[in-house]
Amino acid sequence: MNKLVYYLLFFLLITSCADFIEYPLEKESVELKAPADDLSTRDSVITFWWNTHQDAKYYRIQIVSPSFENSAQLILDSLVDKNQFQIELNQGEYQWQARPENDGSVGLFQERRTLRIIK
Repeated sequence: MNKLVYYLLFFLLITSCADFIEYPLEKESVELKAPADDLSTRDSVITFWWNTHQDAKYYRIQIVSPSFENSAQLILDSLVDKNQFQIELNQGEYQWQARPENDGSVGLFQERRTLRIIK
């Protein structure tokens, strides 16, 4: 009987460790879902949306204007705990990206998308 109790305790200890392990994300990314690349819209309130990643606790979203290569303004660099973010933007051209993160590592910004707010 004592061996059975020890085995059960050992099993519970091992299986509960998964809650504390942070899996590495250095080679991981998320797929951007919306808005579509090169979207032109009159709507100024935009919801950015990307796929979740099973090992991510957070997601970093960055928005710049007009592009990352020719950035005149950093609009947003934020860590969020959901795979969506809503913001109101002024008329102009923007580029955005998102990546997965957890307490132990950060993923890759794999994809960038462009967005135009027109009047």
